[in-house]
Amino acid sequence: MTSSPVDDLTCSICLDYYNEPLRLTCGHSFCRVCLLQSTRMAPDGRSCPNCRSKIEIKAPLSHPADAELERKVNDHYNNLSKITTSTTVEDTSAGNSNTTTTTTTNDPRVARVLHDKEILDRLASNAANALPVFYMSGAEDSPGSTVDLFFFEPRYKILIRRAWEGNQLFICLNKSGGGGPREGDVGLLVHVRVANFTRDGRAQIRGTGTERVTLGDCWQESDTGGLWYSKVDTYIASARARRGSANAFPSPATSTTATIGRNNNRSAAITEVYRRIESAISEGAPAYNQGRIEFCARNYLREALQIVQNEELTNGIGRECTENLNLAVAFAQREIPNGTVNEAAWKLRRAFDSILLRHRNNTTTSRRGNRTGITAKIIGFFRR
Repeated sequence: MTSSPVDDLTCSICLDYYNEPLRLTCGHSFCRVCLLQSTRMAPDGRSCPNCRSKIEIKAPLSHPADAELERKVNDHYNNLSKITTSTTVEDTSAGNSNTTTTTTTNDPRVARVLHDKEILDRLASNAANALPVFYMSGAEDSPGSTVDLFFFEPRYKILIRRAWEGNQLFICLNKSGGGGPREGDVGLLVHVRVANFTRDGRAQIRGTGTERVTLGDCWQESDTGGLWYSKVDTYIASARARRGSANAFPSPATSTTATIGRNNNRSAAITEVYRRIESAISEGAPAYNQGRIEFCARNYLREALQIVQNEELTNGIGRECTENLNLAVAFAQREIPNGTVNEAAWKLRRAFDSILLRHRNNTTTSRRGNRTGITAKIIGFFRR
Protein backbone atom coordinates (compact mmCIF):
# COMPACT_ATOMS: atom_id res chain seq x y z
CA MET A 1 0.00 0.00 0.00
CA THR A 2 1.54 3.32 -1.06
CA SER A 3 1.41 6.39 1.13
CA SER A 4 -0.27 9.60 0.04
CA PRO A 5 1.73 12.81 -0.47
CA VAL A 6 0.20 14.17 2.73
CA ASP A 7 1.34 11.10 4.69
CA ASP A 8 4.87 11.66 3.39
CA LEU A 9 4.84 15.14 4.98
CA THR A 10 3.51 13.98 8.36
CA CYS A 11 5.68 13.33 11.42
CA SER A 12 4.94 9.89 12.88
CA ILE A 13 5.35 11.23 16.44
CA CYS A 14 3.11 14.31 16.51
CA LEU A 15 0.98 13.25 13.49
CA ASP A 16 1.17 16.82 12.22
CA TYR A 17 3.01 18.29 9.24
CA TYR A 18 6.77 18.54 9.66
CA ASN A 19 8.22 21.58 11.37
CA GLU A 20 12.00 21.85 10.96
CA PRO A 21 12.22 18.24 9.74
CA LEU A 22 15.36 16.17 10.36
CA ARG A 23 15.92 13.26 8.00
CA LEU A 24 17.87 10.31 9.47
CA THR A 25 20.18 8.06 7.48
CA CYS A 26 17.67 5.21 7.86
CA GLY A 27 15.20 7.27 5.80
CA HIS A 28 12.79 8.24 8.59
CA SER A 29 12.12 11.90 9.31
CA PHE A 30 10.80 13.76 12.34
CA CYS A 31 10.16 17.30 13.51
CA ARG A 32 13.20 18.63 15.36
CA VAL A 33 11.27 19.05 18.61
CA CYS A 34 9.65 15.62 18.29
CA LEU A 35 12.99 13.87 17.80
CA LEU A 36 14.59 15.70 20.72
CA GLN A 37 11.71 15.01 23.09
CA SER A 38 11.25 11.38 22.09
CA THR A 39 14.92 10.49 22.59
CA ARG A 40 15.83 12.77 25.49
CA MET A 41 14.84 10.42 28.33
CA ALA A 42 15.77 7.10 26.71
CA PRO A 43 19.14 5.51 27.56
CA ASP A 44 19.30 4.24 23.96
CA GLY A 45 18.10 7.56 22.58
CA ARG A 46 20.68 7.47 19.79
CA SER A 47 18.23 5.18 17.96
CA CYS A 48 15.50 6.06 15.46
CA PRO A 49 12.09 6.05 17.21
CA ASN A 50 10.65 4.03 14.31
CA CYS A 51 13.19 1.39 13.34
CA ARG A 52 15.85 1.68 16.11
CA SER A 53 18.65 2.35 13.59
CA LYS A 54 21.48 4.45 14.95
CA ILE A 55 21.00 8.22 14.74
CA GLU A 56 24.02 9.72 12.96
CA ILE A 57 23.03 13.34 13.57
CA LYS A 58 25.41 14.61 16.22
CA ALA A 59 23.51 17.71 17.36
CA PRO A 60 19.75 17.58 16.68
CA LEU A 61 19.30 20.95 18.41
CA SER A 62 21.37 22.75 15.75
CA HIS A 63 21.53 20.34 12.79
CA PRO A 64 20.18 21.95 9.58
CA ALA A 65 16.61 21.00 8.73
CA ASP A 66 16.05 18.93 5.59
CA ALA A 67 15.61 21.52 2.83
CA GLU A 68 13.64 19.24 0.49
CA LEU A 69 11.06 18.30 3.13
CA GLU A 70 10.73 21.92 4.24
CA ARG A 71 10.09 22.98 0.67
CA LYS A 72 7.42 20.32 0.20
CA VAL A 73 5.67 21.28 3.44
CA ASN A 74 5.73 24.96 2.46
CA ASP A 75 4.33 24.15 -0.97
CA HIS A 76 1.59 22.06 0.62
CA TYR A 77 0.58 24.88 2.97
CA ASN A 78 0.72 27.42 0.18
CA ASN A 79 -1.56 25.34 -2.01
CA LEU A 80 -4.00 23.84 0.47
CA SER A 81 -3.72 25.02 4.03
CA LYS A 82 -4.13 28.79 3.95
CA ILE A 83 -7.53 29.89 5.21
CA THR A 84 -8.81 33.11 3.67
CA THR A 85 -11.58 35.13 5.27
CA SER A 86 -13.28 38.19 3.78
CA THR A 87 -15.01 40.99 5.65
CA THR A 88 -17.34 43.33 3.70
CA VAL A 89 -18.21 46.79 5.04
CA GLU A 90 -20.82 48.95 3.26
CA ASP A 91 -20.47 52.72 3.57
CA THR A 92 -23.90 54.46 3.27
CA SER A 93 -22.89 57.83 4.68
CA ALA A 94 -23.89 60.93 2.70
CA GLY A 95 -25.96 58.85 0.37
CA ASN A 96 -22.94 56.83 -0.80
CA SER A 97 -23.17 53.12 -1.41
CA ASN A 98 -19.52 52.04 -1.39
CA THR A 99 -18.43 48.53 -0.41
CA THR A 100 -14.98 47.72 1.06
CA THR A 101 -13.76 44.12 1.26
CA THR A 102 -10.85 43.17 3.56
CA THR A 103 -9.15 39.82 3.02
CA THR A 104 -7.15 38.18 5.83
CA THR A 105 -4.99 35.12 5.39
CA ASN A 106 -4.44 32.96 8.48
CA ASP A 107 -1.39 30.68 8.39
CA PRO A 108 -1.94 27.68 10.72
CA ARG A 109 1.81 27.21 11.02
CA VAL A 110 2.38 30.33 13.10
CA ALA A 111 1.20 28.91 16.43
CA ARG A 112 3.08 25.66 15.81
CA VAL A 113 6.34 27.42 14.99
CA LEU A 114 6.11 29.62 18.07
CA HIS A 115 5.31 26.62 20.28
CA ASP A 116 8.27 24.63 19.00
CA LYS A 117 10.59 27.63 19.28
CA GLU A 118 9.64 28.01 22.93
CA ILE A 119 10.55 24.37 23.60
CA LEU A 120 13.86 24.64 21.74
CA ASP A 121 14.78 27.86 23.55
CA ARG A 122 14.03 26.18 26.87
CA LEU A 123 16.22 23.18 26.02
CA ALA A 124 19.07 25.47 24.97
CA SER A 125 18.70 27.57 28.12
CA ASN A 126 18.76 24.50 30.35
CA ALA A 127 21.93 23.25 28.64
CA ALA A 128 23.61 26.62 29.19
CA ASN A 129 22.81 26.89 32.89
CA ALA A 130 23.42 23.37 34.20
CA LEU A 131 25.64 20.38 33.47
CA PRO A 132 25.20 16.64 34.09
CA VAL A 133 27.47 15.09 36.71
CA PHE A 134 29.34 11.77 36.57
CA TYR A 135 30.67 10.76 39.96
CA MET A 136 32.62 7.85 41.39
CA SER A 137 35.48 7.17 43.79
CA GLY A 138 38.82 7.75 42.11
CA ALA A 139 37.42 9.70 39.15
CA GLU A 140 39.88 11.91 37.29
CA ASP A 141 40.13 15.41 38.78
CA SER A 142 43.28 16.99 37.29
CA PRO A 143 42.95 19.85 34.79
CA GLY A 144 44.72 19.09 31.53
CA SER A 145 44.35 15.34 31.95
CA THR A 146 42.88 12.94 29.38
CA VAL A 147 39.60 11.43 30.59
CA ASP A 148 38.78 7.96 29.21
CA LEU A 149 35.44 6.49 30.35
CA PHE A 150 33.02 3.77 29.32
CA PHE A 151 29.42 4.70 30.09
CA PHE A 152 27.03 1.77 30.46
CA GLU A 153 24.60 2.69 33.26
CA PRO A 154 21.26 4.01 31.94
CA ARG A 155 21.68 7.40 33.62
CA TYR A 156 25.17 7.87 32.18
CA LYS A 157 24.07 6.77 28.72
CA ILE A 158 21.63 9.69 28.92
CA LEU A 159 24.43 11.95 30.21
CA ILE A 160 26.84 11.29 27.37
CA ARG A 161 24.18 11.49 24.67
CA ARG A 162 23.00 14.88 25.91
CA ALA A 163 26.56 16.15 26.27
CA TRP A 164 27.61 14.89 22.84
CA GLU A 165 24.54 16.34 21.13
CA GLY A 166 24.86 19.62 23.03
CA ASN A 167 27.92 21.51 24.27
CA GLN A 168 30.16 18.40 24.77
CA LEU A 169 30.59 19.26 28.45
CA PHE A 170 29.96 17.38 31.70
CA ILE A 171 31.32 17.36 35.24
CA CYS A 172 33.51 14.50 36.50
CA LEU A 173 33.39 14.29 40.30
CA ASN A 174 35.76 12.24 42.45
CA LYS A 175 33.45 11.32 45.31
CA SER A 176 33.52 8.42 47.73
CA GLY A 177 31.03 7.34 50.37
CA GLY A 178 27.26 7.60 50.23
CA GLY A 179 25.15 10.33 48.70
CA GLY A 180 25.38 12.11 45.39
CA PRO A 181 26.89 15.45 44.38
CA ARG A 182 26.37 18.32 46.79
CA GLU A 183 26.66 22.10 46.53
CA GLY A 184 30.24 23.07 47.26
CA ASP A 185 31.79 19.86 45.87
CA VAL A 186 34.67 20.48 43.47
CA GLY A 187 34.65 18.56 40.18
CA LEU A 188 36.48 18.53 36.86
CA LEU A 189 34.89 20.17 33.83
CA VAL A 190 35.35 17.72 30.94
CA HIS A 191 35.16 18.57 27.24
CA VAL A 192 34.29 15.42 25.26
CA ARG A 193 36.48 15.02 22.17
CA VAL A 194 35.47 11.56 20.95
CA ALA A 195 32.39 9.43 21.68
CA ASN A 196 31.85 5.98 20.14
CA PHE A 197 28.29 4.72 20.70
CA THR A 198 26.95 1.17 20.60
CA ARG A 199 23.44 0.44 19.35
CA ASP A 200 22.05 0.27 22.91
CA GLY A 201 23.49 3.66 23.90
CA ARG A 202 26.67 2.61 25.71
CA ALA A 203 29.62 4.83 24.88
CA GLN A 204 33.40 4.83 25.02
CA ILE A 205 34.50 8.44 25.37
CA ARG A 206 37.69 10.42 25.49
CA GLY A 207 37.75 13.95 26.81
CA THR A 208 39.99 16.62 28.26
CA GLY A 209 39.74 18.05 31.77
CA THR A 210 39.69 21.81 31.32
CA GLU A 211 39.35 23.20 34.86
CA ARG A 212 38.10 22.49 38.37
CA VAL A 213 34.64 23.85 39.09
CA THR A 214 32.68 24.31 42.29
CA LEU A 215 29.18 22.85 42.09
CA GLY A 216 26.19 25.07 42.76
CA ASP A 217 22.65 23.78 43.27
CA CYS A 218 22.47 20.02 42.63
CA TRP A 219 19.44 17.85 41.86
CA GLN A 220 18.43 14.54 40.34
CA GLU A 221 16.38 14.74 37.17
CA SER A 222 13.28 12.59 37.29
CA ASP A 223 12.85 9.60 34.98
CA THR A 224 16.58 9.35 34.22
CA GLY A 225 17.53 6.58 36.63
CA GLY A 226 19.32 8.96 38.99
CA LEU A 227 21.19 11.41 36.73
CA TRP A 228 22.50 14.39 38.69
CA TYR A 229 22.75 17.96 37.44
CA SER A 230 24.51 20.97 38.90
CA LYS A 231 24.37 24.71 38.32
CA VAL A 232 27.71 25.99 37.05
CA ASP A 233 26.68 29.23 35.36
CA THR A 234 29.92 31.14 35.84
CA TYR A 235 32.01 28.44 34.18
CA ILE A 236 30.05 27.68 31.04
CA ALA A 237 30.81 30.98 29.31
CA SER A 238 34.55 30.68 29.93
CA ALA A 239 34.58 27.06 28.79
CA ARG A 240 32.75 27.93 25.59
CA ALA A 241 35.11 30.83 24.93
CA ARG A 242 38.13 28.54 25.26
CA ARG A 243 36.55 25.93 23.03
CA GLY A 244 36.16 28.50 20.31
CA SER A 245 39.95 28.77 20.02
CA ALA A 246 41.12 25.44 21.47
CA ASN A 247 40.89 21.91 20.13
CA ALA A 248 42.18 18.37 20.59
CA PHE A 249 45.32 19.25 18.63
CA PRO A 250 47.82 21.93 19.75
CA SER A 251 48.19 24.80 17.31
CA PRO A 252 50.78 27.52 16.77
CA ALA A 253 48.31 30.05 18.19
CA THR A 254 48.57 28.46 21.64
CA SER A 255 52.24 27.41 21.59
CA THR A 256 53.71 30.78 22.52
CA THR A 257 52.39 34.24 23.19
CA ALA A 258 55.24 35.74 21.13
CA THR A 259 53.59 34.70 17.87
CA ILE A 260 50.21 36.24 18.67
CA GLY A 261 49.63 39.40 16.69
CA ARG A 262 51.86 39.10 13.64
CA ASN A 263 50.66 35.57 12.85
CA ASN A 264 47.24 35.87 14.45
CA ASN A 265 45.21 35.36 11.26
CA ARG A 266 47.20 32.33 10.17
CA SER A 267 47.04 30.83 13.65
CA ALA A 268 43.27 31.30 13.77
CA ALA A 269 42.95 29.62 10.36
CA ILE A 270 45.04 26.62 11.46
CA THR A 271 42.96 26.36 14.63
CA GLU A 272 39.78 26.25 12.56
CA VAL A 273 41.24 23.60 10.25
CA TYR A 274 42.22 21.48 13.25
CA ARG A 275 38.70 21.82 14.61
CA ARG A 276 37.11 20.73 11.33
CA ILE A 277 39.46 17.77 10.93
CA GLU A 278 38.88 16.70 14.52
CA SER A 279 35.13 16.84 14.01
CA ALA A 280 35.32 14.84 10.78
CA ILE A 281 37.53 12.13 12.25
CA SER A 282 35.61 11.81 15.52
CA GLU A 283 32.45 11.02 13.51
CA GLY A 284 33.93 9.29 10.47
CA ALA A 285 36.51 6.97 12.06
CA PRO A 286 34.07 5.08 14.33
CA ALA A 287 31.68 4.75 11.38
CA TYR A 288 34.48 3.26 9.24
CA ASN A 289 35.36 0.76 11.97
CA GLN A 290 31.70 -0.28 12.12
CA GLY A 291 31.63 -0.95 8.38
CA ARG A 292 29.76 2.24 7.41
CA ILE A 293 32.49 3.26 4.99
CA GLU A 294 30.39 5.40 2.66
CA PHE A 295 29.16 7.51 5.58
CA CYS A 296 32.78 7.98 6.65
CA ALA A 297 33.91 8.97 3.15
CA ARG A 298 31.07 11.46 2.65
CA ASN A 299 31.65 12.91 6.11
CA TYR A 300 35.35 13.46 5.31
CA LEU A 301 34.50 14.93 1.91
CA ARG A 302 32.02 17.40 3.39
CA GLU A 303 34.57 18.82 5.83
CA ALA A 304 37.40 18.79 3.27
CA LEU A 305 35.27 20.85 0.90
CA GLN A 306 34.61 23.38 3.65
CA ILE A 307 38.37 23.78 4.04
CA VAL A 308 39.47 23.98 0.40
CA GLN A 309 36.68 26.40 -0.50
CA ASN A 310 37.78 28.88 2.18
CA GLU A 311 40.77 30.99 1.12
CA GLU A 312 41.65 32.00 4.68
CA LEU A 313 41.85 28.36 5.76
CA THR A 314 43.96 27.28 2.78
CA ASN A 315 46.33 30.21 3.36
CA GLY A 316 46.69 29.01 6.94
CA ILE A 317 47.70 25.43 6.12
CA GLY A 318 49.93 26.36 3.19
CA ARG A 319 50.13 25.51 -0.50
CA GLU A 320 51.47 21.95 -0.23
CA CYS A 321 48.79 20.79 2.23
CA THR A 322 46.10 22.55 0.19
CA GLU A 323 47.23 20.86 -3.04
CA ASN A 324 47.21 17.43 -1.37
CA LEU A 325 43.74 18.04 0.05
CA ASN A 326 42.43 19.29 -3.32
CA LEU A 327 43.69 16.12 -5.01
CA ALA A 328 41.96 13.99 -2.37
CA VAL A 329 38.72 15.97 -2.75
CA ALA A 330 38.77 15.60 -6.54
CA PHE A 331 39.34 11.84 -6.21
CA ALA A 332 36.53 11.47 -3.67
CA GLN A 333 34.07 13.52 -5.74
CA ARG A 334 34.80 11.34 -8.75
CA GLU A 335 34.90 7.92 -7.05
CA ILE A 336 32.27 8.03 -4.28
CA PRO A 337 29.38 8.04 -6.79
CA ASN A 338 31.04 5.02 -8.44
CA GLY A 339 31.11 3.10 -5.16
CA THR A 340 34.87 3.37 -4.58
CA VAL A 341 34.24 4.63 -1.06
CA ASN A 342 37.06 2.85 0.78
CA GLU A 343 39.78 4.40 -1.37
CA ALA A 344 38.08 7.79 -1.15
CA ALA A 345 37.93 7.63 2.64
CA TRP A 346 41.61 6.76 2.84
CA LYS A 347 42.68 9.46 0.36
CA LEU A 348 40.94 12.09 2.43
CA ARG A 349 42.14 10.66 5.73
CA ARG A 350 45.78 10.66 4.61
CA ALA A 351 45.40 14.27 3.48
CA PHE A 352 43.98 15.14 6.92
CA ASP A 353 46.82 13.33 8.68
CA SER A 354 49.45 15.10 6.59
CA ILE A 355 48.04 18.46 7.69
CA LEU A 356 48.06 17.43 11.33
CA LEU A 357 51.58 15.97 11.10
CA ARG A 358 53.04 18.94 9.23
CA HIS A 359 51.82 21.49 11.74
CA ARG A 360 52.69 19.27 14.69
CA ASN A 361 56.28 19.15 13.45
CA ASN A 362 56.26 22.92 13.10
CA THR A 363 55.44 23.35 16.78
CA THR A 364 57.35 20.59 18.57
CA THR A 365 60.40 22.77 19.18
CA SER A 366 58.29 25.02 21.38
CA ARG A 367 56.29 22.18 22.97
CA ARG A 368 58.71 19.81 24.69
CA GLY A 369 57.43 16.33 25.34
CA ASN A 370 54.54 16.60 22.90
CA ARG A 371 56.10 15.00 19.83
CA THR A 372 53.36 12.38 19.56
CA GLY A 373 50.44 14.14 21.17
CA ILE A 374 48.66 15.71 18.24
CA THR A 375 47.63 12.89 15.95
CA ALA A 376 48.17 9.74 18.00
CA LYS A 377 45.00 10.06 20.04
CA ILE A 378 42.78 10.40 16.98
CA ILE A 379 44.63 8.10 14.56
CA GLY A 380 44.17 5.26 17.00
CA PHE A 381 40.44 5.33 16.36
CA PHE A 382 40.81 4.57 12.65
CA ARG A 383 42.61 1.36 11.71
CA ARG A 384 42.66 -0.35 8.36
